[in-house]
Amino acid sequence: MKKLLPYIVSIILISGCTTTIRSDGGKGLMQGMLYDMDNRPVCGYELMLDQKIRVFTDINGRFEFPSVTYKTHTLTGHGNGYIEINRPYDFSDRNQILYLRIRSTENLYCQLDKQLGKEQNADAAETLRVLSKTEKSKLKYKLYESLYRYISSETSDKSLLTTEIKELENKLKFETKKKTGAE
Repeated sequence: MKKLLPYIVSIILISGCTTTIRSDGGKGLMQGMLYDMDNRPVCGYELMLDQKIRVFTDINGRFEFPSVTYKTHTLTGHGNGYIEINRPYDFSDRNQILYLRIRSTENLYCQLDKQLGKEQNADAAETLRVLSKTEKSKLKYKLYESLYRYISSETSDKSLLTTEIKELENKLKFETKKKTGAE
């Protein structure tokens, strides 16, 4: 019996740690924290629960949804400088804290820059797809998209793309100078 005791205790502990969604119709406070990939809190990010309840993260990246039914919910969100999220979340205990990590668009542009430099076209295409959801109308995105088309193009005449890239670079430089107030 003494030899079986550690196994019995392990089974009890493991089975006691499983998450099951309560079906008693109860409600609780759903809370969480949102961080970027560098573990910095994301402030002012808009989150929505089931497209009904809207909250914003505070200066420490914290958020709370009051009086949430114990069940599976859809959590969506967006914020300036960060990618959008859309994911299911099983809420079953008022003591649960949801920890989310999210990529900044700047982080994705750095990744894209490396991918294009190494001609990792498939990876670059995927990064562009993720960025397109929030960045498609921005000059920086258009420049990187043109660079991707230039690098991945199999045609020998790339003069039109070269002209397009130069025009976008000049517009981006002008826009940057305008924002910083530099002459």
